[in-house]
Amino acid sequence: MKYPILLLFCICLFQLANAQDDIGGRNAFAVSAGFELGLPTQSIYSVGLGGSLKLEVPVAHKFSLSATGGFTTMTYKSAFSRAFGAPGSDTYVPLKGGVKYYASQGFYLEGELGTAIETSHDSRSLFAWSLGPGFVIPVNHGKSGVDLGFRYESWGGSEVRQTAIRVGYRFGW
Repeated sequence: MKYPILLLFCICLFQLANAQDDIGGRNAFAVSAGFELGLPTQSIYSVGLGGSLKLEVPVAHKFSLSATGGFTTMTYKSAFSRAFGAPGSDTYVPLKGGVKYYASQGFYLEGELGTAIETSHDSRSLFAWSLGPGFVIPVNHGKSGVDLGFRYESWGGSEVRQTAIRVGYRFGW
């Protein structure tokens, strides 16, 4: 049931972003700060909450390179915590770099590779990758805007697999 609603939401945002004259300065150097919500699947975690900073550097008309650093707290499912005496949550620092392709005004596709460093227990590094669409909705007819991204993400193969949503404010110049 949640997938048709998510698809309908994405289509509505695509139409809104496509109706804009400018996409918030897609060909501009940009930095964004945002909040992250992760919804893990087949995992010991129930939810992930955090924040991130993203740097975007244009390299061609529709392509940009991106670098993302963040902080995420993954909360254990209550049954797992009770059964194994787990502390309740783990913290990770995901660091990724990738490519962003602007398919049309306001709509982009982004893929990233990197690492997610667990800081709670044994400080291990997990290979991380993510892929997904997003929208930039301009604010005040400038290069700044609201960046709304959706992605599927995997850290360490089957360790953490999640659908994530990022809402950020993008400062472009």
